[in-house]
This record gives sequence, C-alpha cells and structure tokens, in this order.
Amino acid sequence: MSPGNTFVIVGGGLAAGKTAEELRKHGHDGPLLVIGDERERPYIRPPLSKGYLLGKEDRESLHVHPEGWYREHDVELLLGTTVTSVDAHAAEVTLDDGRRVPYAKLLLATGSAPRRLAVPGADLENVLYLRRVGDSERLKAAFTEGARIVVVGGGWIGLETAAAARAAGADVTVLERGELPLLKVLGREAAEVFARLHQDHGVDLRPHARVERITGTGGRVDGVQLADGVHLPADAVVVGVGITPNVRLAEQAGLEVRDGIVTDERLRTSAAGIHAAGDVANAYHPRLGRHLRVEHWTRRRTPATAGSSRNSPNKGSGPGTASGGWPSPTRRPRPTPCPPRPASNRRCSPCCGTGPTSKP
Repeated sequence: MSPGNTFVIVGGGLAAGKTAEELRKHGHDGPLLVIGDERERPYIRPPLSKGYLLGKEDRESLHVHPEGWYREHDVELLLGTTVTSVDAHAAEVTLDDGRRVPYAKLLLATGSAPRRLAVPGADLENVLYLRRVGDSERLKAAFTEGARIVVVGGGWIGLETAAAARAAGADVTVLERGELPLLKVLGREAAEVFARLHQDHGVDLRPHARVERITGTGGRVDGVQLADGVHLPADAVVVGVGITPNVRLAEQAGLEVRDGIVTDERLRTSAAGIHAAGDVANAYHPRLGRHLRVEHWTRRRTPATAGSSRNSPNKGSGPGTASGGWPSPTRRPRPTPCPPRPASNRRCSPCCGTGPTSKP
C-alpha cells in the first residue's frame, strides 16, 4: 500500500468506527484502513454489560455499522491483526505477520484494558473480566440460576454485572473497597440510592472489603478470602476494578504519554501525523484549561472530523476539537437501565430522572 493520503486507524471500538465514517462523510477519498486485533468489525461496548449480557440484544446490534457499510464506503478492514509497533519517523506501522503499512495519517484508538486483580489466585479459571464480546459471553454462561457470583468492585461494571447476574437468578455478593459503590462518581445521595436498589434486589453488598486471595480447587475458582477472615464461596468471580489505557504502541513510538496518550484539543499527539481518540486519549480540554482523559463511552462517539474537506489529512489538520463531543464535566454518565423495581417502586434519579421515592 502506498502512503499517499492513506489514513490508518488502529482500534476496533466506537472511536475507530465513527472516525472511518466521519472521514468519508467529510470528503476523505484516499485509502482508509481499520486495523483491529479482534475478529469483530468495530463495535460499541456498553451493551456488553447491559442488553447483550442480559440476552436482550443480539450480536449484530453491537456493531457500529452494518457489515456491508465498509465495502460500500471503500473502507478496508484488517481484523484479527495486531499492530506490533509504530514508526513515527518512517510513518508506518508493523503488523504481527511482519508486514509494514505506511500511512499519511494515523489514529490510535487502542482503548483500554481491564485492570487486573493483583492477589494470589487471580489467574484461576472463572476469574472473569469484561471488555470484549467474548468476555460478555463468558459472563453470560456463568450467570445461571443458583450460581454463586462474587463481584470485586462497586463501580459501573461491577454493579451492572451484578444486576445481570441477579436477573439470571444467581446469588450475588459485591465487594466494595469504600463506604458505598459509586460514591466518588455520583456523591453520597445517589450512591445510597444505587446501594439500596441493589440490596432490594437481593445483592449482598459488602463495604470496606479487602480481598486477600482467590481460592480454588483443581485450577478453578471456588471462593474469595477476605482480609477480615471471611471466606465467600464462589462459582465465578467478576473483577471490575477499573481500566488502564493501552499506551504501549504510543510509548514505544516515543509519543508523550501521561495517563493515556497526551493530545491537544484537536486530538493531535506529540508526533506529527498521529492522533489519538477514545478513552486512551488524555486530551486538552479548552474549556477547563487542562488535560482530561474520559472513560465514559460518549467520549468516543464523535472523536473524528479528521479528513474532512476543511480538515483533510493532506492539509495538516486532525480530528475535530475535543470540546465538540465531550460530555459536560458536571453531567453524570447515564448508567444501565434499572433492574425491575422493588415493591416500594423506588427509582433512582440518575437512571430514571426522578427522585428516589417518586411514584410513576
């Protein structure tokens, strides 16, 4: 492939799919290549802990575009392929099969990876994480009637997977390091609502919990040992303790990295011709006057007007301003829809838009 005005996108999530769409929409008529290490074409991740996990959405509904869209818009998909390195000076990426792909512009939309639990036994079978389609399917298989599920972490992923497990009839315990789940994210009032909501649906919520080790038999998890001496039996352990931005390629290429790939307000990195978008990008926010890395999925909806007629890769510009597609710093991220309401008919204001004791 000749570099010409080739635009290469590394990543397989929403940022990658929407960038390809915006490039074509705004007039980029050069070669456009999306390289993803999964065999799925670009897809959105929120349903993995929501509708898809609950069996209410099918696999096809996850994808950013229908299968034929890429062919119709002359977008080449190179799936199941890992980019092993980026040479910013030569303007080319190297693939896991040894091929080198030159580019005129490059977008790193490499996303993040689940933070691993660093305790003995964390590598046992059925210690599960959630980031990809296959992860969601493994959770779905584990969430069965009567299964004993221990969730480590009371953030969004922890609470959403706990709700899905309870909906499947599993016995669920959530271990939260702090006083309340989501306390730092939502504040006390809303955090208390979420805690009560899950408790009302049978979730055993344990605050100030410290995991000492994961126990197992025959290589498979059978429980969680807490620092206070309590042992919780478990058929599966779900870990949701945050994510880490995938910055390896950027670091090896010599890009500035600081809690993600550092970019300006137009998502341009410290290397000419390379941009970053999605939750891997620590982008300068012009309204706040500082850099900010946002992990909420709406951040990845509109990362790219790169390649538009006015921001063409040939004209030295890059993806659209970070401020255009950013959620407000004061806006609370919208969580999964509430599970079935308890008899008290309580609703939670972040999801339903009403007070915790409102009637329908």
